Amino acid sequence: MHIDHIAIAVADLEAAIDTYRQLLGGADKSNLRRETVGDTETAFFSAGGTEIELVHGEEGSVIAAFLAKRGPGLHHLALRVDHLRSVLEGLRAAGIAVIEPAPRAGSRGTSVAFIHPRATQGVLVELVEHPALSKQSRDPKVQDGDGGNEEH
Repeated sequence: MHIDHIAIAVADLEAAIDTYRQLLGGADKSNLRRETVGDTETAFFSAGGTEIELVHGEEGSVIAAFLAKRGPGLHHLALRVDHLRSVLEGLRAAGIAVIEPAPRAGSRGTSVAFIHPRATQGVLVELVEHPALSKQSRDPKVQDGDGGNEEH
């Protein structure tokens, strides 16, 4: 398990993109990936071994409610996991409060679920499973470095 991304709720996505592009050394547009999932718009920047996700929600969305209550800022910390369903079962068995009973679709083709902040010292934690990466971690060819790719 390691950090997948850090999400920051923003009121103005375009202004936040400009700010973080400058902060990350004038990152070019190839370093920016945008996506809309439901009522939430996201922009991802690579930042070393992790990513920064800027999130903006339409009126009435969870993100808009967060912004109205707390203002812009850190929204959640996301941890990359393999086998999200198993991780959720283990957390529930340990008495750790999870928000979703089962994984749901997230951005970038992922499956996600959230741990309730009361279980994590006030921080909303997202668990993220990248299906292609999880499949690779179960594939012995990938574990030996072959990657299952005939061309090297």
